[in-house]
Amino acid sequence: MKKNYTKAVFTGLLLLAFITNMNAQEYKRNAKDNRYTSPAAIEPITGYLPSFSPVMEGGMKDSFYARYELVRHYGQTFGAKSKNKKQSNEKGVSINEISGSLKLQVFEDKFSATEMRNAKDELHGIVKLKLNNKAESLLVENWEMESFVKGVPETRFIENGSWENDLLIVKSKNTKKKQHTENRLIANWSLLSILSSGKLRTSDAFVFDMLENSICFPNQRIMYEGVIEVPISGGTMKLDSYAQIGWGRVPTHYLVDSDGRVQLITGETVSWALKELINS
Repeated sequence: MKKNYTKAVFTGLLLLAFITNMNAQEYKRNAKDNRYTSPAAIEPITGYLPSFSPVMEGGMKDSFYARYELVRHYGQTFGAKSKNKKQSNEKGVSINEISGSLKLQVFEDKFSATEMRNAKDELHGIVKLKLNNKAESLLVENWEMESFVKGVPETRFIENGSWENDLLIVKSKNTKKKQHTENRLIANWSLLSILSSGKLRTSDAFVFDMLENSICFPNQRIMYEGVIEVPISGGTMKLDSYAQIGWGRVPTHYLVDSDGRVQLITGETVSWALKELINS
């Protein structure tokens, strides 16, 4: 009885070792072939990148107009045939759809932004933002935000805000909110000019509080990761990669070309791809 028990345990251990080795081999094979997991900066848009053509004219260091398209991420492929002819059948490639846009007009100390996010039920959300920065510092001074669902006027909502002496004040028709900040307050779209300057390429982590529309996300950090080679339409392109992490936000990557153009901004489900850039 004891002999049979020992034999059964030994057989079980051999089987476990075999399964573990098979799983390890499968993991190594997938890790090697799966562009979805490396580098992290392009995880959410590997299905979109083969059709992406970078904008090669204009700059973001002074006044400019930029148009981005919103690239949504709906998981990844598993190697099965897809009915969508534009979608890759390769295993581990992100499933992407264009579902919105951003139009951004930047001047020295202010910007205006119109963001549209298209929904499959055709209830398209629109956010318009006008923001003034403190002169030359790119720190927030005041702003007005208007949001609504296209074609549904009763959804219109307006907020005004200001920031002074580390105190953030946000007002709407019926509410008033105050929030103390610990760091410099910078609007999300003002980061494009900062990244374009190249000042963060060799510096330590850039620490700030971020204003996105009328929401403040404290204790954000942007760190330079280095150069990565990104597959694009017709080949590859080397881009500087910056990673942003912080309270209340999913990790975000900014991919910047050698002339300071922020070509791609990637997040877990929502990414932005530069489509047009004109200097004012």
